Amino acid sequence: MEIKQCVVIGGLLWCLMFTAIAILSIIPWLYSILWLQDLLFFVVLGLLTYLLAKPLTSNKPEKAIVVGLGFALIFFFLDLTVAVPLFIKSYTLLLTDWQTWLSYLEIIIVSYLTSKHNEFLQWINRLAK
Repeated sequence: MEIKQCVVIGGLLWCLMFTAIAILSIIPWLYSILWLQDLLFFVVLGLLTYLLAKPLTSNKPEKAIVVGLGFALIFFFLDLTVAVPLFIKSYTLLLTDWQTWLSYLEIIIVSYLTSKHNEFLQWINRLAK
């Protein structure tokens, strides 16, 4: 895995999630249901992270952790340099928000699970039986 690929795909993931947040916040029937907005955000983040991390992980857990940490660091950097100055207006709000830290953790966990995809599906099938 090249660092350049991780940075570019991590930046793409951040842009896609930024767009998803904008879309979720302007849907009229979702406007007043904040918990559903949050739930949809985390579902979309998980799906996009899975789809974008899968080609980089090569079914190797060590590589997947590095990809997840790389994505999370890129998210953190872009949040600090773009989102806070333009939209949030306070670094304290960003750094004390539990959803911010949960999203970074979700990126790392989902990236790791991409390397364990087959094992994870077998585990789900065993639970379903």
